[in-house]
Amino acid sequence: MTIDGLITVRSSFGHAETLARFEAAVRANGLRIVADVDHAIAALEAGVSLEPTTVLMVGDGACQAVLMKSLRLIAFELPFKVLVWQEAGETWLSYNDCQWIAKRYGAGPEEVRLVTDLAVRIDGIARKAASLP
Repeated sequence: MTIDGLITVRSSFGHAETLARFEAAVRANGLRIVADVDHAIAALEAGVSLEPTTVLMVGDGACQAVLMKSLRLIAFELPFKVLVWQEAGETWLSYNDCQWIAKRYGAGPEEVRLVTDLAVRIDGIARKAASLP
């Protein structure tokens, strides 16, 4: 599946273990999970069966504050979100390409540097959580 501005990585683990590994890697990289949304539970409450589908919101308060001060509308994208989802027994992590976000909001050189730093961190975290040691 290819969607412009979206990165999707296949996990070597099930949904629950991928979530746990991702959360641990987030903390190890100095970021934090701001919130999580379990769409499968919400779907079940509505009487709809949905495979595991969880959005994790990942934050770096200092970086986000600087970005929002310069590019106020980037607040729509913050905190950055990672979707951990399962389909047909496969688990995936999907997230916005931070470079795409920078371009979307017309980031200047300093904002591009901040977004690039976050992009490298988030991509590394997602790939570490999805890969065998």
